[in-house]
Amino acid sequence: MIGPHIEKRTTNFRKPLPATERLVITLRYLASEDTHQSQSFHFRAGISTVRSITAETCTVIWKILQPQVMPKPNEEHWLKIASEFFTRFQFPLCLGAIDGKHIRIKKPNKSGSKYYNYKHFFSIILLAVTDASGKFVVVDVGSCGGNSDGGVFSRSSLGKKLMSDKLSIPQRGYIPDVDSSVVKCLVCLGKAMGVASRRRARVNGLNFHEFDTSLASIVYSSWI
Repeated sequence: MIGPHIEKRTTNFRKPLPATERLVITLRYLASEDTHQSQSFHFRAGISTVRSITAETCTVIWKILQPQVMPKPNEEHWLKIASEFFTRFQFPLCLGAIDGKHIRIKKPNKSGSKYYNYKHFFSIILLAVTDASGKFVVVDVGSCGGNSDGGVFSRSSLGKKLMSDKLSIPQRGYIPDVDSSVVKCLVCLGKAMGVASRRRARVNGLNFHEFDTSLASIVYSSWI
C-alpha cells in the first residue's frame, strides 16, 4: 500500500534503499527516541538521507492512510459518536472531546521562545477530537508550544472550521428523557481551551460540570 509511493528508481549513479527499509527507518524513528544520527549509524545511511526518508515517508503515510483510518467525519458519523457518548456517559448530543498535548521537540534554530511552553520545554501542540472510546476523530498538529491553549485552538484550522460550521456537524438534536426541546449539538472542550459558548447547550436539569469531569478521562487516556 505504501511501498509503491516511496520506492525510488535505480539509476547508474545510485542504488536507493528499498521501500521496505525506508518504511522501517521511519517507523523505528517514530516509535523510539533515536536521533537521526543514531538511525544513520544503525542503517548505514547518511544523516541527511535518513532525515529526508523520514519526512517523505511520513507525508506518504498520512496521504495514503488518512482517508481510510481517519476520514473526514460527515453528519452521520457525528451522530453515531453522539449516540456512543450518551450510551456510555449519559451525555446527550456530545460530538467529541477536545484537548491538546505538548509534543517535546528540539529547539528550532533562531526560534527564540516561540516554542517554549509553560512546562519549561520546547514543543509543538497536538490538538485532537476524540470519540467516546478515546479514538482520534480529527487532529491538528504543529502549533508553537509557546502559544496559550485557548489561542492555539482559536487559530487552528480545527478551531476555525468548528466555529464556522465547516465540519459537517449536525446543528440540532433532541435531548433523550429530558424534554422535547431541540438544542444545538456540542463538542466538549478541555478547560484550558476556553468555552465555545455558542456550541454549548444550555438545558435545564443537566449538570455539565459532571459531564466534563467524566469526559476528562477520555481525553487524558487518549495521549497514553
